[in-house]
Order: sequence, then structure tokens, then C-alpha cells
Amino acid sequence: EPDKGGYLIVLHNPGAIPPKPTEAVIDHVCYTISNWDEAKVRGALKAKGFPEPTSPAGSLNVYDPFDYDIQIANAVQENAFRR
Repeated sequence: EPDKGGYLIVLHNPGAIPPKPTEAVIDHVCYTISNWDEAKVRGALKAKGFPEPTSPAGSLNVYDPFDYDIQIANAVQENAFRR
């Protein structure tokens, strides 16, 4: 249920890059924040040593230590429950 806790998911793509056409690929993971404040999110990422994130307003992308694309986004704009 939205805003009621969270999960830890560890994902990775096995095999060769690029993947075979029959293989599923996870190209990024998105975490949403309900009380989005982009300045605070940018500041927290900077304090943790992440390089300047990319992306348009309301969504930031960084790479984790294993070089996976992580998107941190405004829950209002990236709300999967509205689809």
C-alpha cells in the first residue's frame, strides 16, 4: 500500500551485455518519495558522495556502487498506482 513502509530488493542482470532478445532486462530501479523536496534530495545525495544527479525536475538519476541506474522520484509524478 502506498506510504506504508518499503521493501529491499536486490536486482541484477545475469549474462552477457547486451542481452539476448529473449532475456528480460531491468534497466533501472525507481524509488519514490511522497514529500518530495528536490533540494533536500540533491543535498542528501551530495552528502553521501554521489556525483551530481541527472534528469528533469521531479526525478533524479544516480548510479549505485555496482553501476546500476537508480531513479529517485517525486511520488506524485511517478505514481504507479494511478496507472
